[in-house]
Amino acid sequence: MRISTAMLLVAAAVGSVNADEVQDRKVYECRYMENAPYGVTAWAESEMVKTGTGKESRFVPYNSEAAKGLILDATALRDVSSAPELKGRETSFYMVYNSRGWYIYIDCREPQIQTYVDERKDIALEIFFSPGLERVSYYQMIVNQLASRVSHYDWGMPHRHYRSLKEHVRIESLPITTGFATFLFIPWECLYDRLPLDGDHWRFSLMRWGPSMTWGGKVHDTGNFGLIHFQPPSPSQRVEIEKRILRAAWFEFRATATAAANFWSDEELGDLDFYDGALKPLIDQYTALGESLGEPDGWDAETVKKGRPVLGDWMEFRYKVAELRTEFLMNKRFADSK
Repeated sequence: MRISTAMLLVAAAVGSVNADEVQDRKVYECRYMENAPYGVTAWAESEMVKTGTGKESRFVPYNSEAAKGLILDATALRDVSSAPELKGRETSFYMVYNSRGWYIYIDCREPQIQTYVDERKDIALEIFFSPGLERVSYYQMIVNQLASRVSHYDWGMPHRHYRSLKEHVRIESLPITTGFATFLFIPWECLYDRLPLDGDHWRFSLMRWGPSMTWGGKVHDTGNFGLIHFQPPSPSQRVEIEKRILRAAWFEFRATATAAANFWSDEELGDLDFYDGALKPLIDQYTALGESLGEPDGWDAETVKKGRPVLGDWMEFRYKVAELRTEFLMNKRFADSK
């Protein structure tokens, strides 16, 4: 689906994309669905798949010369040689999102599915996405569908605003009557600072190996990936997403703060000066704020507004502790040098 002039004007207004960015790109419209199917079986039996609603199947053969060059790509082994004919091997995907996360269902038609299963042959999917268009590293996953094996390649060093998906993403692959199907669920908690709530576009690419075909450009060629346009949630849906994230951040802070307090208050392993002078006051401050919000089940838009300033520190409190420790040691060294 090509983006219309009206869509471009709206996107430009929220600063998410511009006309040059989407020129000649594939764009998929990802809509909000609160009761989204979960798992391969649920998706295969869903109305979306049965009716083809939201189906995206504009795959093209992967360039043979480019595919040969991937033999030298150290990240993965791919079946790019003597690929079978594409006829009868349609690849398609569906996407939705809701307050819990992002759902992707991939349907790989394979007329020789029984042979693949009997001979333990495999089809691999390679998935790339970046949660945004600028100043954000991308993620890469390779799914061996029959073996149900997933390899993660994180193209960014872990820090406050980039974290591995390995412990968060849920992936299921199963052979079905018509071929192979794969389901991915990416919870918002691992991308909480990149939530696509304002009509955002994310870069996305999907390749199928054996046969070799692509939806969004070449491997690692982020500039030519397709785009996912997240249709904006309603005000109430937005609040539900933000409430869920704030709740996760509050629970994460409490667990991390307890562990940090136990360590730094230990007379032998910790540092009581640091704990009493820097860490404990901050823990007390954040704890008091969280308790003032009341029970999470009763949170509303006003609660989200109050909690938003500390959301990042709650979610990444281990980094906050490291920052406090660095500041404490620097100040101590400066004082001792006088």
